[in-house]
Amino acid sequence: SDQGPQRPNGIGMDATGPKSRNIIRKSRDGEIKKRKIVEKNMLGDTGPFKGNKGTCYDGGVRIPFIIRWPGKVKANYIDQENVISGLDWLPSVCRLAGIEKMPENIDGEDVSKVWLGDNYKREKPLFWQNNPGLGMRKGKWKYYLVLDNKRKIVGEELYDILNDPAEDENLSAQNPEIAKKLKQRLLAWKATLPKKVAKTGKYRHKYE
Repeated sequence: SDQGPQRPNGIGMDATGPKSRNIIRKSRDGEIKKRKIVEKNMLGDTGPFKGNKGTCYDGGVRIPFIIRWPGKVKANYIDQENVISGLDWLPSVCRLAGIEKMPENIDGEDVSKVWLGDNYKREKPLFWQNNPGLGMRKGKWKYYLVLDNKRKIVGEELYDILNDPAEDENLSAQNPEIAKKLKQRLLAWKATLPKKVAKTGKYRHKYE
C-alpha cells in the first residue's frame, strides 16, 4: 500500500471499535460529513511493524518495491537487507541511463547496485516528519523525537531496527550517547525545513 495502510477509519492511531464508525468530522474544505462506508474499510495489516499510514514508524514508511528488467534484474529475488528510498530514484536512474554529471547536494543516493542485485551501504541517514514527530534511520538505528500538539519535544525513542523490527524496546535510556548524536543530527535536519506553510486555495501546500 501507499506508505502503510490507512489508519482505522482514517481518523487516528487509536480510533478503533464500533464508536469510531459514527464519528463526524470536517473534510479538508470544511464540509461536515460522516465517514463513508469505503472510509470505514481503508484498513490493512503491517504484520510485525509498528505504526501505519501517516507515521514515521516502519509500518508507515515500508512499501513494496518491485523491479522487472529482463536480462538485468534477477527474477524471483527478494532483498530484505538493503535500505532504499524514493529519494534515490533520480541518481539511480541517471546512473543506469549513463548520465555522469549530477546536480549537487541532492538528498538521494545512487542505489542502482541494489536494483541489480548487489548490496549497498547507505551513507546518508533517512529523515521523516510525521507522527510521533520527527524520525530518522541511520544504519541499524531508528530514532524519534516525540512532539506534542504544539510541536514541543516531549520524549525520544531509539530502536535497534535490525534486531527489533517491531520497534518494541525503546533503547534511548540504555544508549544515551547514541541518542544524543542522532538527536543533534535530526534537529540539524529539521532546521533546514521550510518555516512557513502558506494556504493557497482550499489546501495548505505552499512552503516558504
